[in-house]
Amino acid sequence: MSSNFAEQLKKKTDEYTRRMGPALDELAKIAANYEPPNQPGGRAAKLREIRANLHNDTFRVIVIGRFKNGKSTFLNALLGKLTHPIPELPEGGAP
Repeated sequence: MSSNFAEQLKKKTDEYTRRMGPALDELAKIAANYEPPNQPGGRAAKLREIRANLHNDTFRVIVIGRFKNGKSTFLNALLGKLTHPIPELPEGGAP
């Protein structure tokens, strides 16, 4: 069941990526028409950056919490690399 879900998620992600690319290109062209010339950090540049990152599978996660409250343990569990056993997790250590 989980592989079917993963396949469906991948299919939908690819579909939306294909649809968003041309839309972002068009928005960048429109934004460029309304910006002063040679503006390096304008909206058009940001839209082009977003377009370039559509195919990037990397994402960032920020985990914030008090000192010694399990932030590292949580991240290690997500990555499947436990340093200490957690009885609530299934065999193998990853959720």
